[in-house]
Amino acid sequence: KFIIYFASLTILSIYLIISFFGFNMNLKTISALSLIALLAGCSSATMEKNFEDAKFAMKDDFAKFTSVVYDHQFYDDAKLSPTIVKLCKIKKGGMDQDEFENFAKFNPKQAKECFDMLVKYKDPRFNQKGSKDQKAHEGFHAKVNFYTQYYFH
Repeated sequence: KFIIYFASLTILSIYLIISFFGFNMNLKTISALSLIALLAGCSSATMEKNFEDAKFAMKDDFAKFTSVVYDHQFYDDAKLSPTIVKLCKIKKGGMDQDEFENFAKFNPKQAKECFDMLVKYKDPRFNQKGSKDQKAHEGFHAKVNFYTQYYFH
């Protein structure tokens, strides 16, 4: 949807600029310029990474950490993360606090086991300074006491 919106906006902008300055260009030229602008803006790996980083930053600490755990299961050295993902029923993008609250409400024993595994989960990527893995790990562990009190007492 974003690409279609961006393409439409690009085409409209180019058309208005051309109309304003009185250039006489045919439809093929306008289309080619629009395509160039679209490819320059939307296929950029930097733009995609920035979009993913923004989505990640908007998540709560619980969702950030479970998202990282979910991603870890795909590494060749994954050991515990696939088990945690399965036990906790973590989907791509992680599990936010509200989802975990519902999980704890309807399956408290499994939720407690899941939470305990999340708290004990260690990975060398958590030691990479400034990485999203490290930030997610620190954010989650800073609130472990709160989560314990809120979900299990």
